[in-house]
Amino acid sequence: MAAHMLLSSASQKAQEDMHLLRRDMEQEQGESQVLKHRKAPIKGWVSKVLLRDSSPSFARDAEHALRGAFMLTVVGLPVILPKGAIESLDWFRGMGFYNSSVCTFIVYNLGRTFGEAFDKVKSGVKGIIICALCTWLLFTMFPEGVTEHSPPHVFWIGIAFGTLYASLILWARVSISLQIFALANFAPNWMMFVTPGHDEVLPPWHSNWAVSKDLPSQAMVTMCMGFCFVMLANLLPYPQWSLDIVQSRQEELLHESTRIFKLIVDHYASEEPNPYAQDQVIRNIRHLHVASSKVNHLIQVSWYESFGLGKSAVRRQILDSLDSVFAQIYNLLYNAWTLTQAEVVSKEDVAIIREVRNNIGQCLVTLEGILRLCIRAAEDGELKDYESLAVEESLERLRGDSKILGELFASVRHKVSAGDAKLIFKDLRVSHVLLWTFGNIADEVEHFAKRLVELKRDQASLPAVLELGSCASAFHGLLDPDHVSFAVRGIMAYVTCFVVGYFGFRDVVPEGTAAAASTAALFLSNFVGSNVVKQLQRIQGLMIGQVMVLILRRLTAGCDWEDIAVHAFIVFAYALFTLFVCYHSDRFATVGCLAAGFGTATLLNIPCDADQTHKRAVFYTLSSTCLAILVTAFYDLLFSRDRASDRAHEALHKCWDTLAASLEELFDMNVSEAASCTAKAEAYLATAEKMNAEADLEPRWWRVEWRTELFSSVLRETEKMIVALHSIHASMMSRNSGKQETIRGVFVRRCKHADGHGQSLAYTRFKTVQKLLQFFVHETAHRFPVLADETVLQEFHKQEDRLQEVFLRDEVHGLVANLQGLEQTAKQKLSEDELANLLTAVAGIDRIGLVLNKVRHAILKNAWQAA
Repeated sequence: MAAHMLLSSASQKAQEDMHLLRRDMEQEQGESQVLKHRKAPIKGWVSKVLLRDSSPSFARDAEHALRGAFMLTVVGLPVILPKGAIESLDWFRGMGFYNSSVCTFIVYNLGRTFGEAFDKVKSGVKGIIICALCTWLLFTMFPEGVTEHSPPHVFWIGIAFGTLYASLILWARVSISLQIFALANFAPNWMMFVTPGHDEVLPPWHSNWAVSKDLPSQAMVTMCMGFCFVMLANLLPYPQWSLDIVQSRQEELLHESTRIFKLIVDHYASEEPNPYAQDQVIRNIRHLHVASSKVNHLIQVSWYESFGLGKSAVRRQILDSLDSVFAQIYNLLYNAWTLTQAEVVSKEDVAIIREVRNNIGQCLVTLEGILRLCIRAAEDGELKDYESLAVEESLERLRGDSKILGELFASVRHKVSAGDAKLIFKDLRVSHVLLWTFGNIADEVEHFAKRLVELKRDQASLPAVLELGSCASAFHGLLDPDHVSFAVRGIMAYVTCFVVGYFGFRDVVPEGTAAAASTAALFLSNFVGSNVVKQLQRIQGLMIGQVMVLILRRLTAGCDWEDIAVHAFIVFAYALFTLFVCYHSDRFATVGCLAAGFGTATLLNIPCDADQTHKRAVFYTLSSTCLAILVTAFYDLLFSRDRASDRAHEALHKCWDTLAASLEELFDMNVSEAASCTAKAEAYLATAEKMNAEADLEPRWWRVEWRTELFSSVLRETEKMIVALHSIHASMMSRNSGKQETIRGVFVRRCKHADGHGQSLAYTRFKTVQKLLQFFVHETAHRFPVLADETVLQEFHKQEDRLQEVFLRDEVHGLVANLQGLEQTAKQKLSEDELANLLTAVAGIDRIGLVLNKVRHAILKNAWQAA
């Protein structure tokens, strides 16, 4: 009896907490941005000053640059102060623990969140530790290094050791940051070993070891201070936690997703669709895609904020699964909009959508409430009893609302169509696609919410977060052609710069300098685009960071406190501007980053009591940096696998091959479960888009001009095909289709091409148009050879009309019979409506046909003009 009363009391308490939770969520949902900022006054003030409401991207990048510039200035103040100002500081700097390299470390390792910064710093720390260990090993074998009296084999062992070290570092699949710090810090130590003179390396196991006598130890101490300052920059004036940003973005995604679906429904429910409303929908869908694409990496690096311990681990798991849900919602919304835009909206479609519009709105409110509860549950990494109860109750409400919507849809469809299968098939596609889309979104949300409720009992109910690569990943893909090219280019540039620095070059590069090799390490990049553009950006960053800042530095010429204040302000303003360019501009990010790194070092390295600029030292620094650029550019050209334009075409062709293989599987009834190609095709498409931008900038020499606009238009149409094919897979081969094989058979017969080869018309047309992609690698003024192939000029309209006619004639009775069975199915789940699945697939294949026509006409038009 007591136990029963206890359970009853707990249940009552959970009910009360659930109602309080709902009330709080309703208040939060209607809360203004001003009130939210009052709860976090510092963050709200920063957002207001940086105009976050007007331009969120500007505010985000400006805040990031402000954090870096402020920390650079604070850290740089001890370097700016003259000797004698603070005695303890003089001792600290004299020991080699504190110099401008601390500031450089901040520039190259500052992250947007604490976790991202820790991930970057971790790589830099690993690089410096590896450098120190290998340097100590070299000087343990030969404590004095190369001297005037040492045997020749000491020199050659040193050269072989350094070359092997650089080769292993560059061949391993590790982060670029690790490689940069490991090589840039090793070059001076390596040069010190092979050059006769005083060596400043003393391994820790030596009896006379002291930090002040050992450069690698000093570098590690400097690195530790840089590590602390980088972390501090992400904590002040308020911490930037990765999961907080992820949760904030997912709340934004939730609001945008439901709003977009309402916009789509309202657009098709209106008598005269507004073209400006169409633009609004596609603009919001694009914004949704951009916002969702940057979440996964933040979830991965958030591991460093809690090291996978406590409730944060559960929170990461929930937010990662939510990220997958929002990715599916985006795909479904883009599917719905893309497919319905290809159709002519009939008055019957408009009538159905108007009838069900209010019910769809009610279902969306319920669905939004469920996801908001899930996001709220992720806030503290624990799903409490009252939160579980609220989720389960909301799920039950969603099922009830969806059932009412399904019944209404089936009833209105029957009323409008009067059982006419031909009318349904030809004139009711838009309404079926929209209802199918909502049904699948509801299924995704319900599936996730169920697993979330089970999380308390079984943590494996949600998939584990895909973590960043482990140490074992350093040995994966070592023979990948792109990686081999990167490693060979890096090794050759690094060793060549070292050799030239060792011997010197006339009066341009002095003997025994490792500056060129260290700088070559900074230019390491997996970049495979235009080599000319890359080198020009490096030169721009070099000139700004090593020449123009000298003019700024000479605005002050003393050690008075006023001069020091002006000097500090110059450092702050310069760092703020260059870091903002680095973070805000994709095109000039390299220029901004190099200008910030070289420039802050130059501003801080010139002491306030320097009466003149040491022009010889400046010249040697510039000549060494230019040598690194020239050598790196030479090897990039020599060992480059392909030009950017070739890469663009290759990626596009692979994308189309992927789509063709997926289409072939789709129409093969012997393949019961064909995997969706969306992720793979989108990856190829992203590569093609990136390389297209680079191809537009690279010199063409004797080749004809690269057709950037045409290639961009083909990319846009290809994206539409990917979306359409994804919807076909979801409708024909998803777990939701109750009579999957039956409706898939109807679909295949609808698309069958009677050419005697058993191929579908869609597949035949696809392969025909794909031949025209060779136009982008036709680089002469001669006539495009593919134009001699008569098949590429073939029109498919008559065959399409014939297929449509035969299908409506032969399948009409089956469709009517199928429709009679659907009245019961629609009352259960909209996603299981066989006719909705069939019409969505047909709309998808028709959309692919329209896209192929558009691509073919665009390429042929340019080909005839070129001929």
